[in-house]
Amino acid sequence: MKLEFYAFAIFIISLFALLTLTLHKKPLTEEEVLPSPSVFVKNPYKRLLEKKVNEMNQQLFFLEYNISIKIPENSKQMEKILDGIKDPRALKQITKRVWHYWWGYGIENIKYKVKHIELVWYPAISISTSSNLTFGDALYMALNGENSSFNLNKSDIELVKMISEKYKVEIIIDGK
Repeated sequence: MKLEFYAFAIFIISLFALLTLTLHKKPLTEEEVLPSPSVFVKNPYKRLLEKKVNEMNQQLFFLEYNISIKIPENSKQMEKILDGIKDPRALKQITKRVWHYWWGYGIENIKYKVKHIELVWYPAISISTSSNLTFGDALYMALNGENSSFNLNKSDIELVKMISEKYKVEIIIDGK
């Protein structure tokens, strides 16, 4: 009987110690974790990959609807083309990714989805000597849904590249 009492006492003590250790909250250790430097590196092939995926989706669109399509300069033309599709089983979606800037709103991209096929329109500006537009006018038009060209004149090409990168607008130099 004495032995059973001691065994019961040891069981109760060990149970109490186990509960105390498991239920006792440990102090949280917070460490400042710096992000990897690769987080800040931009993918130089991002636009190229987006273009290739867009080309593949254009081919899928041709196979599905027998309509050869090229992403037009004006986003409204693309909407008219997709509205012209008379397929009752096709779900059509238009998703505009819009950013709010200090001067107003600007389009980053527009995704046109018909069934499983996604066609994406990206704003772009190109350099042309025959254009009468300035860089600011062309940038504004691109951010409002219409790709255009501008005359570089005395503008700094590096500044133009930096501003267009900031607003996520593709700049086409010499047809590249």
